[in-house]
Amino acid sequence: MKIVVLNGSPKGNNSVTMSYIKYLQVKYPEHDLDIKTVALSLPKLEKNESAFKDLIAEIQSSDAVIWAYPLYFMLVHSNYKRFIELIGERKADNAFKGKYAASLSTSIHFYDHSANNYIHAISDDLGMKFVSSYSPEMHDLMNPKKRSNLEKFFEEFVSVIEAKANLPKAYPTVKPPTFVYQNGLDGNKTDLGDKKLVIVTDQYHEKEPADNLSTMINRFKNSLTGDVKIIDLSTIKMNGGCLGCLHCGMDNICVYDSKDDVRKIYESVGAEADIVIFAGTIKDRYLSSTWKCFVDRGFFHTHQPSFKDKQFGYLISGPLGQNANLREVLEAYVEMSYANLVGIVTDEVETSQDLDNQLDYLAKRLLTSAQKDYFKPNTFLGVGGAKIFRDDIYGGLRFIFQKDYQYLKRNHMLNFPQRDLPTRLLNLFLPLTRIPAVKKMIQSKTMDMMHLPHDKVVQSAKKKG
Repeated sequence: MKIVVLNGSPKGNNSVTMSYIKYLQVKYPEHDLDIKTVALSLPKLEKNESAFKDLIAEIQSSDAVIWAYPLYFMLVHSNYKRFIELIGERKADNAFKGKYAASLSTSIHFYDHSANNYIHAISDDLGMKFVSSYSPEMHDLMNPKKRSNLEKFFEEFVSVIEAKANLPKAYPTVKPPTFVYQNGLDGNKTDLGDKKLVIVTDQYHEKEPADNLSTMINRFKNSLTGDVKIIDLSTIKMNGGCLGCLHCGMDNICVYDSKDDVRKIYESVGAEADIVIFAGTIKDRYLSSTWKCFVDRGFFHTHQPSFKDKQFGYLISGPLGQNANLREVLEAYVEMSYANLVGIVTDEVETSQDLDNQLDYLAKRLLTSAQKDYFKPNTFLGVGGAKIFRDDIYGGLRFIFQKDYQYLKRNHMLNFPQRDLPTRLLNLFLPLTRIPAVKKMIQSKTMDMMHLPHDKVVQSAKKKG
């Protein structure tokens, strides 16, 4: 059986992900696992249409496809994302239609599910028959039991193909909105006062905008008075995507530093802005590969937040309402930045006046949150992600990510529950709960014990009020 493996690592075959594929090649020599270094070869595939057509022909002649990739901040690498865009732009969809597909991704389990969801959805969009995702922790290959699970994943994949199984589609086809935004009259202006606002986008036409996103940006900008700056990523110098080299781990110095503008943009926004807006148009199931490249390149901060204490908003053109996975990624990005997401405005509206009103209201809410220094508590998206980073950086990743460890220690974020002395002392009395009378007494008081401390805070507020 011929299976094309689309390699999503910018390091080519010199990657942890490919070690898993190479292991399968050794274990199952009767199958031809043909590795194509898509992410590494992206510049050639983009410039040389003949090379792209040769790759598509290989996919066309295969029995199945494995999307194999390392995680790059909640998704795939920007080069892999660009390859997926090329499939649509060059109308190569038919080569994928009807093929069986699976994905194999490696990570520390930080938002691996959102990357897997993305690839599953792309496979559905291409008319493929998606079997399953396999998402090991990057060092699982060293564990015999987990190697056995890898083998079982591959054997199931092959058996489904041989059985010509008819598989359900998990992600319905997206219907892009046809609404055209006609910029209305400016409403009441929101005065930013001493607050500074920066809009970062990947496409902006200030004069005679030909797309909804530029019109939204103009309308939003014109509803404000004060310090508003627009950064268009399509006009800055960005020499390439993240190399995955981890050169930045020990000192936060990127190999691209001084060679392009990415670091300067991040640092200027981080230092100057009180309010940050990210604006983009949905391409397939994410924003553009340009946006993904910019997000990936922010990894020079490694696992430290890029936009801490900022008020955040999104302007999105496209069917976000039909793409729950993308919405979660956008929300998680803000929470993991230790920022406050005020709102997301899209062009999924019925009238231009509706969009005018939403943009005006977003501006007011952003300013109010900035003035009051309001921050919502993080949800699982931020809390869970932070704990994954904390545990791994305290443990196996500390040797490489030394700046991260210093940051966590300096900001008291190595907050393991085992270090909570009152709780540890309380847990010394756990053996007493085996005594029936003590157990019954605790069970009868549990509900009161949970809310009584909160009642004291409420009572104190009443007295002060």
